[in-house]
Amino acid sequence: MRDTIGKIITIVLFLLFLFGFFGYTLVKSDDAYSETENRTLADKPEFNIDSFLSGKYTKDYETYIQDQFPLRNRFVSLKNYAELTMGKSELNGVLFCSDDYLIENHKKEEYETERAKKNSEAIISAGNRWAETLGAEHTSVMIVPTAQTVMTDKLPLFAQCYNQMEYINIIKNGLSENVFVDVSKVLKEHSDEYIYYRTDHHWTTYGAYLAYEEWCRQKNLTPYDREAFNIEMAADDFLGTIHSKININHKADTIEIYDLKDYNVKAVYNMQETKDTLFDNTYLNGKDKYSVFFGGNQGIVEITDEAHDTITDTQPPENYNQDKSEKILLVIKDSYANCFVPMVTGMYDRIYVIDLRYFNMKPDTFMEMYGVTDVLLLYNAGTLTDDVNIARVK
Repeated sequence: MRDTIGKIITIVLFLLFLFGFFGYTLVKSDDAYSETENRTLADKPEFNIDSFLSGKYTKDYETYIQDQFPLRNRFVSLKNYAELTMGKSELNGVLFCSDDYLIENHKKEEYETERAKKNSEAIISAGNRWAETLGAEHTSVMIVPTAQTVMTDKLPLFAQCYNQMEYINIIKNGLSENVFVDVSKVLKEHSDEYIYYRTDHHWTTYGAYLAYEEWCRQKNLTPYDREAFNIEMAADDFLGTIHSKININHKADTIEIYDLKDYNVKAVYNMQETKDTLFDNTYLNGKDKYSVFFGGNQGIVEITDEAHDTITDTQPPENYNQDKSEKILLVIKDSYANCFVPMVTGMYDRIYVIDLRYFNMKPDTFMEMYGVTDVLLLYNAGTLTDDVNIARVK
């Protein structure tokens, strides 16, 4: 009798859980955005016969269920804890490394795709063309290896990691002499220092500063000493994009800001809003703290000092700066450049920063229209291979 009662209680509890969980899914409102994963979540697909017969509806609905599953983040976290307990050192493409580092493991096959090949060819073509028109001394291509290639001493003992320098060197060797800026050596020399975030795919501001110094050395420019900046720790609780993939308790990162002293910056964002800063501290209150730099990725930012007029809010004068009276730098970039560019502030009369994901004009057209004298293309090797916009520089 006692065994029968126990079984009934177990069945009742199971059914209560099952139907309660199902009921919760019916009344729960869909989430539009996951702050943990820093991405937009799938909406419920609309049903129609064509999409159903083609299989698109069921595929989209499966994605929707995965994104909107109740308590999804907690279940993912629980699963990852269980796999770590079983001794795994890699979860969801993330390596658990020494000194609390989480390092993304980009596989060799990512660098052998047709997209990766086209992107390297586009960069080589553009770099060589700019070297002819502007001069090699005024043309820079910087492809930055990520932590998996630089911080190899922190990787798990038997980790299989692709050496990104194989792909980077294809670009380097295809470019004219003195165009490619190789920062791999200086980063490797400082690999025991805090040059990459532990929980994010970006380099730290200090890592970017080391690359900035190397860029200046290779281009015969005089870099600012670190003493020239107000260096401020903006956050000490940063959990970045890599952490979002595993969602378990982990040691947080710190974010530093390098703000040039004695320079009154004037920045025009997307030809609309003028600000006196390159930083947006409101992002420090949320998950995406790296967006403190420029307020995230912007289509175009024009940087001058307050003594200069801005020109991106109107059509530039015809034949603007054709006499090269102003030194104008164009930075074509991904998010790795966001903490790098503030260090260059003041070294040119005018700096334009464009992100091809949000800016549709061809770079060469912009360079001619705005009288650009120098160009820097700065991307990281981790995301370059599947970038669908970089081909527009070709």
